[in-house]
Amino acid sequence: MPYIFLIIALFLTIFVTPAMAASLRTLVSFNGTNGANPMAGVISDKAGNVYGTTSNGGTTDFGTVFMLDKTNRLFILASFNGSNGANPFSGLFMDKPGNLYGTTVNGGGSNLGTVFKIDKTGTISTIISFDGAHGSNPYSGVISDPSGTLYGTTVNGGGYNQGSLYALTSSGAIVTVASFNNMSGSYPYGVLTFDSAWNLFGTTEAGGGYGAGTVFKLNNKNVLSITSLFITTGANPYAGILFDKLGNGYGTTSKGGANNYGSIIKVDKTNKITTLASFNGGNGAYSYAGLVADTSGNFYGTTAFGGASGKGVVFKLDKKNNLTTVVSFNGKNGAYPTSLLYSNSTGKLYGTTSYGGLYGKGTIFLLKP
Repeated sequence: MPYIFLIIALFLTIFVTPAMAASLRTLVSFNGTNGANPMAGVISDKAGNVYGTTSNGGTTDFGTVFMLDKTNRLFILASFNGSNGANPFSGLFMDKPGNLYGTTVNGGGSNLGTVFKIDKTGTISTIISFDGAHGSNPYSGVISDPSGTLYGTTVNGGGYNQGSLYALTSSGAIVTVASFNNMSGSYPYGVLTFDSAWNLFGTTEAGGGYGAGTVFKLNNKNVLSITSLFITTGANPYAGILFDKLGNGYGTTSKGGANNYGSIIKVDKTNKITTLASFNGGNGAYSYAGLVADTSGNFYGTTAFGGASGKGVVFKLDKKNNLTTVVSFNGKNGAYPTSLLYSNSTGKLYGTTSYGGLYGKGTIFLLKP
């Protein structure tokens, strides 16, 4: 995993383009005590409260789960201590009763990561501690099918130590659905998604026919199939796939494309992959987050680098595949976002930056495109 703090020094050359007019408001600057370095995006409940995780900070510097209420007051729901998990890099899933679920990369009984639950009373519990055989080090969160079974991936462990796709039943039993083996892909980081037929989709950062990653599909009969990425289309995807009403999927790659700064891709219903746009540095570089869509069919996302200051952007891809920069981060308003954006009912976008803000430890922001 190319942690953001390990590759900052590698991004030396940017190409500057002006940003579009947009209203960016920093809602929270993390200071360590209230969390630090959020790597994932946020979700919202029906009342408008926002929930998310920070990978570090909190009581023991192992990360937190937070809630931001409608008045933008920040509350810490849980601080990880190692035994109950450590270093969550993923966002949260909320079920219908309002319980929160997520994962930690480290911690738990074997220090290989956990799946945790926070109930409506605020009590945190560990559902599973990974043991390696079923997978280890989950960077992505979990999602649920209609039966309440949770699905997720791990980056390591499994039968070939290249990651696993697992299922957690409502009773807490874990089942390894697939172990990745290079040809089927290696190292799945991105969040899973369902299409309208409840087929499960995800990506792997490496492996496949070209070694540049895959888009994989687990159909509703538990048969796994893959589509390999090629360097000219895109390479090394870290994010999940977003589906439209027609069944087409959309996502990002962290490398490849026309300039090797990453691309935005489309996966049609025949599994054909095409490039919709390529990042060039000025309009962003190295996207580790997926896409969200507005009601007009425009896509929005983040890149960890590029833009006017080289510290990442929020970008927009319109229906004609024109790629533009909505906001360039400059450190004061945040830096190096790796998070998926969240769009509320009014079209406002919530997101996080992993660094920057008042204390250099990341932010929560609200954007009106």
